[in-house]
Amino acid sequence: FHHHADQVLADIVNIALDRADDHLAHLRCAGFEVVDLGINIDVDTYLKALEEHEPDILGMSALLTTTMPYMKVVIDTMVEKGIRGDYIVLVGGAPLNEAFAENIGADAYCRDAAVAVDTAKDWMSRRQGSALAAT
Repeated sequence: FHHHADQVLADIVNIALDRADDHLAHLRCAGFEVVDLGINIDVDTYLKALEEHEPDILGMSALLTTTMPYMKVVIDTMVEKGIRGDYIVLVGGAPLNEAFAENIGADAYCRDAAVAVDTAKDWMSRRQGSALAAT
């Protein structure tokens, strides 16, 4: 029986990875450069990646309700470090909704890969627009 439980867990992880890869592929096709940090990332890894790659957008996805609060930890840490405003933060995943995204301080909730692409484009055009307005 124990082995069976492991198998289910492995399947869930694989489904999660497939879904995430699907999102990343959509973004790449849309012309975004994507850095895949993998799964179960700690805050320090996120922050190092933000420093190293200097992205415009940070995307986080939770497939299980247990990982949802961690997104808030990442965003709160960004706020503490004074860098929250430097990035567009998009969140997604089955257990999430727009209210949750708002509560944790994300910029937007993306229901699926297609929405993620549209949302990313929308935020980028707004950001570029405001950058142009500032010059």
